[in-house]
Amino acid sequence: MRLTSPSCPTQARDELGFARTVTGASTARVVLPSMKKTWIFVGDGSHARLFQVDGDDKPWTFLRKVDREHSREKTDRAGAHEDKGEHDFARKMVVELEAGRQEKAFEELILVAPPKFLGQLRGELGVPLAACVVRSIDHDYTHVSNGELPEHIALV
Repeated sequence: MRLTSPSCPTQARDELGFARTVTGASTARVVLPSMKKTWIFVGDGSHARLFQVDGDDKPWTFLRKVDREHSREKTDRAGAHEDKGEHDFARKMVVELEAGRQEKAFEELILVAPPKFLGQLRGELGVPLAACVVRSIDHDYTHVSNGELPEHIALV
């Protein structure tokens, strides 16, 4: 069991989103709606969309879309198959997410990206921003419409 709210010693959420009240050696499962403002990042190495949710049962609000310019510049290392543009795009997206964290625009962050790009994002996260990540989903949903995304990505 992974508790995602270490700042509150008497109550935390497990990986299923249930609140757990810890009393000694026993725990009681209690369902509580999340009232935290959450940003959901859905992207790949070329496109990103950012959404906001103000609670588990609230609709998603589309915030913005970002597309990278495609230069397909490769790294200088011999035999490297990495696209430098993807790394730059990951870095740019993390800068935007960090700005939102500093402005207190969200409390929790969900990252949704294909495995390769998700790894690039994670590699760019600083400790304070990484602490906001409550869930990572390694799947490419960039071609799913804004209206259909909530059906594919469960928040709990």
